[in-house]
Amino acid sequence: MSGALLGGLAGVEIGGETGALAGPIGAAVGAVLAGIAGLALGSIDPSIFAHVNKKADEDLEHKEPSGPCYDCGDGPDCFKPPSSDPDTLKEFRRQLKGQEKGINEMSPDELLNNIDRYSELGRDAANPGEKKMREDFRNQWWEDYFIEGLNKFDNRNKATEYADEQMKEKAALHNPDMRAGGRPMPTDMGSSRVNSSIGSQWGKKGPSSTFKRWEQLKKAAEKAKKLGKKFMDVDLLECEDS
Repeated sequence: MSGALLGGLAGVEIGGETGALAGPIGAAVGAVLAGIAGLALGSIDPSIFAHVNKKADEDLEHKEPSGPCYDCGDGPDCFKPPSSDPDTLKEFRRQLKGQEKGINEMSPDELLNNIDRYSELGRDAANPGEKKMREDFRNQWWEDYFIEGLNKFDNRNKATEYADEQMKEKAALHNPDMRAGGRPMPTDMGSSRVNSSIGSQWGKKGPSSTFKRWEQLKKAAEKAKKLGKKFMDVDLLECEDS
């Protein structure tokens, strides 16, 4: 039996049953109209429906995700500030932006090499001169503060106290953190508390992640390299619920 005939018979049956609810005349009219519709549907090549379904499946498969996929190479998950104190938040955002800038000034290859070296050898073995660089960097900052204090107070003891106070609870910053592929030479000074918070989060999973943040950054570098990017291009974001 042809598809057209099957469609017609099905249409008559459905239309008749529906029309019967409104009486004999309604049943007749319903049967005729539904039969016509059934004939029309039955005359369509079934392969058309298969094509439409396949196209719909492909559209769903290639549909852009609603947000970034941190585990797929779109960069690391968000970072949480250590507190909501205004000064701490300001310093947190400054340091996070500094790490973002440092990452995006690096090539995918350099970042991948640094991350792999750190993973294989650890911080000290991967960069044997890093500790001395950090100490020299801190000493240079202390001397700058000392001179600033000397100009301000014209007294060496007070200048020393001033420099010590300015350096209190400050850390030499790597942009980015060495766990995230940063270079051994520090580039800035900042709150040690904030620096420790960001640094520890590189080694942890984010709120919507399967991988640790440094692993997500590595995936982003691999993706950038595959796309032929000269430099990295990632965003380091603050968690919205922080």
